[in-house]
Amino acid sequence: MISTTEKFPNDKIICVTHGFTVKAAALDVLQPKDVMSLPEPRNTSITKIIALPKSNEFYLDYYNQLPY
Repeated sequence: MISTTEKFPNDKIICVTHGFTVKAAALDVLQPKDVMSLPEPRNTSITKIIALPKSNEFYLDYYNQLPY
């Protein structure tokens, strides 16, 4: 199966979802020892995760930022 990052290596992908999914994705990237160390994201907040398809690495650029 081809991953999204392999299929669209140079594109920006927007995912609109609920806060739990955003937090789960951020926790997967950060891998903290204490999962409670990351607060729940606010409604309408923006989180940016950068995916590098060649190395299959992910980085959290920012988390829980307000759009204004």
